[in-house]
Amino acid sequence: MIARITCISLIIAAAMASDVYAQGESWSSVFGAGRQHYDNGAFADAVKAFERATELASANSANLADSWNWLGLARWKLAKYPDAEAAHLKARPLYLKLNGEKSAPYAFSTNNLGLVYWHQGRLKEGDELLHQALKILEQVEGDKGINLARGFNNGVVLDSAGNVAETC
Repeated sequence: MIARITCISLIIAAAMASDVYAQGESWSSVFGAGRQHYDNGAFADAVKAFERATELASANSANLADSWNWLGLARWKLAKYPDAEAAHLKARPLYLKLNGEKSAPYAFSTNNLGLVYWHQGRLKEGDELLHQALKILEQVEGDKGINLARGFNNGVVLDSAGNVAETC
């Protein structure tokens, strides 16, 4: 009986400790952990962190948009394209609302959704979004924007789709 009470007490104490930890979490620490996992190639762990970051971020905030965006990227790396699409479809309208259509964050979000579509075999939709992202980046950043887009693989994707002249 004493052993059972001790065991129950330990379980309750562990649950309370985890609740305290959860209450002490900050968006920036959880999001930072997600980025670290992503950068280290631990995409499943990144997904867990970014999912948690979406819960901690304030509604309609840049933090929430960033959380959804990075969640989509991590899911994309795991080839979970429908889940990646769902995350990017939440990030993109937030970036549009917060930054406007002529902004780098909206362009990158558009780029990311385009890449997901492309990997799903939805080449026409993907191509349209990738071109839109290139156009926005060119308007916002000039030549620097085109180089940034190439760094995010637009050139490779568009080249393979037969649009080499538009990316070089």
